[in-house]
Amino acid sequence: MTAVHAAAAELLSVVFVADESELLTCLHSLMKEQTECLSKLASSTLSVTRLTQQIVVVERHFVAVARHKHLPRNDTSNYLHRKKMNLEANLSKQKRYLEAVIMM
Repeated sequence: MTAVHAAAAELLSVVFVADESELLTCLHSLMKEQTECLSKLASSTLSVTRLTQQIVVVERHFVAVARHKHLPRNDTSNYLHRKKMNLEANLSKQKRYLEAVIMM
């Protein structure tokens, strides 16, 4: 017999002799026990575990997005121009290096 069943049996045996405050106390005790049992059961289900994992993933995603530096729209063309100039400069350095190596 579980604690809930025992409390229900006790409630039934006391109904005829107990006053209203004792009945309310017993009822609150039953409700508390049921709530505890249900919360233990609900927190151990597979769906809750998956939901918790998904929340962690979403939280990590938002942290990563917050760390990412976004360029303002008006700076995009300037950024691309500087990137192109840097690539061209690196390419010319590599060409000069290869020419020097070939001439040796």
